[in-house]
Parts: sequence; C-alpha cells; structure tokens
Amino acid sequence: MFGDLVFGFIPLPAFLYIPVICAHVKINQRTRGFMEHISKLSIIALSDIHGSTSALQSLDNSLSDADLIFLCGDITHFGGAEAAAGLIEPLKIYNTQLYGVSGNCDYPAVNNCLVQENMDLEGKIRPYGRISITGLNGSLPCPGLTPNERSESEYTEVLENFSKLHYNSSTDLVLVTHQPPYGTACDRLCNGRHVGSHAIRRFIEKIQPLICFTGHIHEGIGTDRIGRTVVVNPGPFHGGHYATVILRMADNTTEISDVILHS
Repeated sequence: MFGDLVFGFIPLPAFLYIPVICAHVKINQRTRGFMEHISKLSIIALSDIHGSTSALQSLDNSLSDADLIFLCGDITHFGGAEAAAGLIEPLKIYNTQLYGVSGNCDYPAVNNCLVQENMDLEGKIRPYGRISITGLNGSLPCPGLTPNERSESEYTEVLENFSKLHYNSSTDLVLVTHQPPYGTACDRLCNGRHVGSHAIRRFIEKIQPLICFTGHIHEGIGTDRIGRTVVVNPGPFHGGHYATVILRMADNTTEISDVILHS
C-alpha cells in the first residue's frame, strides 16, 4: 500500500533508539560525504515463500545485484526436498550466494536439501567478509500441527553449542531464524500477543548479533531492536513482501545503513 519503506535508526544512546519510517530516504548522513571510501554489502531476505515463486520476476534485478540472499524458512508449503529444490533452482538463476533455514511448514527433508546445496546455517558459521552467518531451523509448536516444530529446550541446546563453532568475534554475527525472538514487533499477532522464542531472545541478549532476520509471523512485518541487535521480519514472500538490508563497512566498523521493507 505504501510501496517501499525505509526503516532507519538515528544514532542515539542505547536506551533512546527511535525508529524512523520514511519513503525512499536513505540514512546515515554522517557518512554521506565520503561514501566512496566505504564498502557496501547488500542483503535480500525472503521469508515464508510457501512454495510460490510468482513474485520472483518483480525483483530479478534486485536479486542479481545483491551480495547475499537469505531464505528465512517456510520455503515450501508442506513440501520436502524435491519441492525445496524446485524453489531454490530459480533463485540460483539470479544469484548463487544463497543461505537459508527451514520453517515449520517444511518437512525435515528440506534441511537435507539445504545441506546438499551447501546453503544450510544451523550448527554452522558461514564467514562472509566482515560478517559471520548462523541460523536456526523450524519453529515453536503451532496451533495446528506442522512437520518441523521444536521446543524451547531444543533451541536452548542448539544455541548453547554456539560457543563450540569457533565464531570469530572480530566479525559481526548475522542470525537467520524462522522463529522470531520473543517480545518484539516481529513476533506479535494481530491480537497483540507475542509468540516468539525466549531461548532465541536470550541468545540475542547475550551475543548481540548485528542483525537477526526472521519470519513465521506473517502479520509481524517490521523491524525492532533487542539491545544492539536489529530484528527484521520481511513478511511473507508469497504475498510479495521481502526486505533489503544495506550494511556499510568503514575502518573497523560495520553498520546497518538501510532496512527497506518491500511490498
């Protein structure tokens, strides 16, 4: 309805971050005078594809121009490895820098497909320049039974093993999950109830990734913060929603320059 929205964050003390919403306006004015000396990294996040590629043609150039593409779960609509491969292959026509996690509507065989395609994230650290990427599959139990559900204790166990992954703390961590963390705009239902994961939130509070890409809650489109971490729910791609995030690297710092939610 409003086209592409840019969510920026005005640099303030940690307790005073104020989201700013504006159309087609870039942020981070203090770097504008010397942009030519700053490297840029473009990420596209697609979540809740649910087996539909009808929106792909509308963003073919964006996909080709991106440095990284993240699939944030529910790649298929109750499909397995074959269905997932059928969706991943068209994406690879535009860009081969793909990483992803499975969602609750993906059968466990989708995880196997991600491993085969060398794009899986759970239990791994994927270094990419000055960022490191990790992720989590599945979701918490849903009102209707879905094939890839997990408990909070399972998430806790996986995340507690993160320290064994030899994460290079000199890089900024990027977290990709299907299940959003608890207590943000990105896990809120229409009735106002929060249904995110406490385990994922605790991990974010402790590790403070640069950004967390998530999905699952279709009505939770938007951005929020947990401390330093920006949480992004692009919304369901099967409905034409996706997100573009621009990172800028200057000296030894990596910053989020733009978060653009497309619809």
